[in-house]
Amino acid sequence: MSKEHLDALYCSGNDENWTPGKEEKRTDWEIVYSWLNEKPSGYHILDVGCFGGEFLRGIDNSSKKFGVEIHQQAASRARKLGVDIIGNDFDSLDSLKQQFHIVTSFDVIEHSFDPKSFLKALANVTTRDGEIIITTGNSHAASWKLMGSRYWYCTIGEHLSFINPEWCEYVAHECGLQVAEVQYFSHAQRARLSIANKIKETMINLVYRFTPFLLRFARKLGLGGKTITAQFPELLDSPPIWSTARDHFIVRFKKLS
Repeated sequence: MSKEHLDALYCSGNDENWTPGKEEKRTDWEIVYSWLNEKPSGYHILDVGCFGGEFLRGIDNSSKKFGVEIHQQAASRARKLGVDIIGNDFDSLDSLKQQFHIVTSFDVIEHSFDPKSFLKALANVTTRDGEIIITTGNSHAASWKLMGSRYWYCTIGEHLSFINPEWCEYVAHECGLQVAEVQYFSHAQRARLSIANKIKETMINLVYRFTPFLLRFARKLGLGGKTITAQFPELLDSPPIWSTARDHFIVRFKKLS
């Protein structure tokens, strides 16, 4: 699938996609807010893939907020929140003359064909001694290693690149960066992170890993909320979600030069 085809799909998607609910607090955003609270006010921050500007809305208004967003309806929502949209695609970073004290990008690098080039593009628009903060799936997570190619995260069509903290350490010097901090987290809402839910999702994934035909049979019977498979039979063999797994990470880079 070409980048042009993917871009067209992103542009045509529902403008509420990837937007957290009003009561939901994203773990990765909360981590970044705690880091930003340590910073002097008045910094310039760019969020690449800002969607509707929901993350930037939570930042002190004394800072100048910029965004890059391909979905036009989402970009329009961000503008209404005071975000200066300066590009519609991360490829547009190469033509930017501005630099920013902080550059963030949440769950975007996995959508790039070349993650190292993506990271270099972020570095090019970051000031010296500035910071880059990205989040994505962790291909070295225990749950991912267990499931291998059957892991739900790597079967999503628009996920093209899979990285991990070791990869970040390896390529940082090529991008003029240094890894300052790494934290691991789950994207599940806190209400779902109960022991019961963790055990349930673990057991379902183990069944899928070792005896996938049993899960297929259960879905045919309408178990697990998969009655939609009657309309879309291809979902009978889709991997189960593992939202309670600690399979994402957030990395904080410092720009050296």
